[in-house]
Amino acid sequence: MACLGLAGAAAGEPETRWTGPRSGPKATPGKKVVYLSTGENNPIGHLWGVYLKEAAARVGWSVTVLDGKSSPADWINAAKQALALRPDGIVTSADARTMKGPLSQARGLGIPIVGLHGSARPGPDPEGQLFTNIVSDPEEIGRAMVSWAIADAGGAARIVFLYDAVYQISLLKRSGWQGAIASCPGCELLQDDNFPIADVPTRMGQRVTSYVQKHPRPFYVVAVADYYFDFAVPALRTAGVAPDQVKLIGADGTTQAWNRVRSGDQYQVATIPEPIELQSWQAVDELNRAFAGLAPSGFSQPVYVVERSNVEAEGGSRNQFFPSNGYKQHYARIWGVGK
Repeated sequence: MACLGLAGAAAGEPETRWTGPRSGPKATPGKKVVYLSTGENNPIGHLWGVYLKEAAARVGWSVTVLDGKSSPADWINAAKQALALRPDGIVTSADARTMKGPLSQARGLGIPIVGLHGSARPGPDPEGQLFTNIVSDPEEIGRAMVSWAIADAGGAARIVFLYDAVYQISLLKRSGWQGAIASCPGCELLQDDNFPIADVPTRMGQRVTSYVQKHPRPFYVVAVADYYFDFAVPALRTAGVAPDQVKLIGADGTTQAWNRVRSGDQYQVATIPEPIELQSWQAVDELNRAFAGLAPSGFSQPVYVVERSNVEAEGGSRNQFFPSNGYKQHYARIWGVGK
């Protein structure tokens, strides 16, 4: 088992303690909610909608899912369609600022909007027209990723940073990386690589080969998204690199990432997943607070690091992060539909 240090120490432990709200308004049944999905072809975007429907059903609300088809143009069209439906509330996992026009109209009509990764930071986003945005703190994620590498390397980690400057959330994770590595005098930043996610399928293999040729091993590659590694791992195998010589640390917790961590011989040693189901339940709670004229809860689920030693825990056997902190029971009690 790798030693977890700094932020990683707590982040690798079971998430049994509820740090979310313990009080709030009772829910009134009959509300109509529109979920504007970033794209139903995106597994996480789709699952948010599935779990949102389950949570909404507990309080007698209906949810209509609109498919944003992973395209900014389609996000705008879906937002206009959502507006035409005149719902009581909107939840969006598509980029809120891309849809500023129709979302501004919705806010003007008194329709509260909650983001599920609708913008980069957790909490209210007036510019994005969001009552609140639900996402793990990207800077905390970044710090935890590098802290894991530092602890695993005994305070002498040599790291390549891999990010995409087009995305604000990517830059925030990078800021967390920079802070963590700056606090480690025995560590070395080998390369700070701004590599577009759009180029990953065609150029990632070549990029990884260049890392191996340029930098003495062992070293770590810390990437803003697990997706980079779908194409990095085949290149490492082709180059004959041993799994303990290049260790990959990513975020998002894709199924592929869980399986790579689980195997122990596919280079990826850690990932940081989002609690998808919990976030959907929180979206219902935040809308309910908006309907009651209250402020957002301010809750953000603490970062959780998945490594091989805990890969089956906290929902890992299903390749998802389901915190064991009783979030469903806590929310049901707040809404007045459970004990």
